[in-house]
Amino acid sequence: MDLDTIIIVTNSSEQARNSTLAYLNHSHFVTQSIEINYNLKKLLPPTYMFDSFPLSIIGTFNDVPTELKVYAVSAGYNGTWPRDLLEIIKATGFKIDEERIQQDMNQRKAKGKISTQRHEEDKVEIVSGYFEGYTTGSALTILIQNQNTRSADYKKTQYRLRPGHADYTAYEKYKGFQDYRGGGHFSGRLTACIVAAGSICRQILESKKVYIGTHLKQVHHILDDSFDETNLYDQIQNVNHMDFAILNPEKKEEMIQCIEQAASNKDSVGGILETAVINYPAGIGEPFFDSIESILSHLLFSIPAVKGVSFGEGFGFASLYGSQANDAFVYTDRIQTKTNHNAGINGGISNGMPIIIHTCVKPTPSIFKEQESVDYQTKENVKLIIQGRHDPCILHRARVVVDSMVAFGLLDLWMSDKANGGWV
Repeated sequence: MDLDTIIIVTNSSEQARNSTLAYLNHSHFVTQSIEINYNLKKLLPPTYMFDSFPLSIIGTFNDVPTELKVYAVSAGYNGTWPRDLLEIIKATGFKIDEERIQQDMNQRKAKGKISTQRHEEDKVEIVSGYFEGYTTGSALTILIQNQNTRSADYKKTQYRLRPGHADYTAYEKYKGFQDYRGGGHFSGRLTACIVAAGSICRQILESKKVYIGTHLKQVHHILDDSFDETNLYDQIQNVNHMDFAILNPEKKEEMIQCIEQAASNKDSVGGILETAVINYPAGIGEPFFDSIESILSHLLFSIPAVKGVSFGEGFGFASLYGSQANDAFVYTDRIQTKTNHNAGINGGISNGMPIIIHTCVKPTPSIFKEQESVDYQTKENVKLIIQGRHDPCILHRARVVVDSMVAFGLLDLWMSDKANGGWV
C-alpha cells in the first residue's frame, strides 16, 4: 500500500529536518516540501541552543488507496525544554478528546447534494505519542485512510490543463513529475490532515477558554447575518454544532437552493466565511513580519481555493474616515475598546477584543461545463469536460478547515510569546 505522508516538524533543527528527509528518501517515499515556516525563531535563551521552530509539511498526496500520516515531530535540539513551557503547551500529559477530533472531521465530510458524492469515512487513529487518553511527549502520529478513490478519472485529462486549477503551474514548476491524480499536493484532501491536527490545537486553546467559530457569511449573492459581538460565545457554540453553519436560519434553504441550482447547471459557487475568536489575551503577536495578521493570512492562503483574507472592516476601511475607523478605548473592569473595527488587533498585536476574520473562497474550479483549454503535451487548443466527483460549493466543508488553521496560528503565536517571557 502506498503511503501519503505529512510530517509536521514543530521544533526541529535543520540537521533533524534533513535527517527526516533522508529517511523518507531511503524509504522510497516521493517527497515534496511544502513549508509553512511560521517560526518561533530562536525565541529561547541561548542555553537551550534551538536553531529554530519551523513547521513543515512534507509528503505526497495520491488519489489511490492510501494512508495519510500526520507527524508532530519533536527532535533535533541540544538541551531541554523549560519545564514551565512544557506544562503550558502540554507537550506531555495533555488529555486529547478523540471524540471531539472525530466531530471536527465529520464537519469536513461531504454531505448531500451540495457536496461531492465521494464519501470518505475519515476515521482518525492516533497510533503513537498517545497512551490512555494523554499525550506521552513523543511524536503524535495520526492515520487517516483513504478508501474511496477513482484515479482513472484523472488519467483522461492528464495533459489537458483544467482552468482554475494548478495543472499548468505544476507542469512549469515540477517539469511533469508532479502527481496529477486528485490534484496531487494541491488537493483539498490535504485539509483532512489539517483538521485532525488542528482539532488538538483547538482543544489546547479551549483549555485556556479561547474559542473559535466560523459561519457562512455569504454564498454567492446570498448574505447571512454578521457575528454579534455582544453574544459571541453562544453564537460560536451554536455554529460549531451545525453541519451547515449559519446565524440566520431563514437563509439556510435559500443558500442550499443556490448551491443545488449551480450543481444542476454543471457549475459551482463560492463565498465568504466569517470567523470569530474570543478570549485571546492582549499583547500577543510578533511584529514586524510575524504579526497576527501576517501569520494567519499565511496559513489561510495555504488552504486550497482561498483567494482573500481580511480582518475586521478589511477593505471597508477604504470608505471610512479616521474618526469612524478608530476604536475608542474605555475602562470598565479592564481596558477595552468601545467598537472593534480593527478586529482585536493593533500593530499586529492582539488587544484582547474578539478577532474577526473574513476568508473568501472561490467557486470550486472543477465544473462539468465544457471549457476551453490547452493540451500541455501537444500544445494544441482543446475542449475540456472534467469527469469525476466534485463539490458545487466547498464553503460548508471549508469552515472547519479555517477554524483549524486559525488555531494553528494562534497557538503558535501564544507559544512564541511564552518563550519570550509572556503567557499570562
